[in-house]
Amino acid sequence: MRTLYLILLFLWLFIGYFICNKYICNNSGPAEIAGVAGVAGGDGDCNSTLIFRDASTSLDLVSDENFRFEDSADSFLAVGDEFNVTLGTIVSHLGENPNILMQIKGYHLPNETNGTSYENLGLARANMVKAYFLEQGVNSDQLRTIGKEGNSNCMIEGVLEKGVAIAFGPANK
Repeated sequence: MRTLYLILLFLWLFIGYFICNKYICNNSGPAEIAGVAGVAGGDGDCNSTLIFRDASTSLDLVSDENFRFEDSADSFLAVGDEFNVTLGTIVSHLGENPNILMQIKGYHLPNETNGTSYENLGLARANMVKAYFLEQGVNSDQLRTIGKEGNSNCMIEGVLEKGVAIAFGPANK
């Protein structure tokens, strides 16, 4: 009888390990949320407009200001009062909708020097914006970051005018 219990125990451990690795532990979510960021001010242009549009709720905000970064720097420049109000609305939106995931796509240019520990400067910038939202009380499980090469024409007088793009999606994907 003990042999049967040991066999069942090892079988249970093996199946549990397999299920965890396949469906739980390595399920890091989507690499990129499609759709929202490309509506206006997408990857290919230099429009610094930042769109906050969540198709699953009534959120639809457009800001003429974006997070701006100096050449080869990962910390963003100070934001204006109007942009702070918009960001406060985003913080409230995420707090009221815990099932929403916000992806922050940070941009970098090929000629910039990456002095960070991140694989690219865009990811470092996205994580700086993420840190801002965490300081405002947003749940870290609702924030994802990625880095992507941006448009070289967006660098104006040593400042990257279009630092990030934002997209929303369901948190359970």
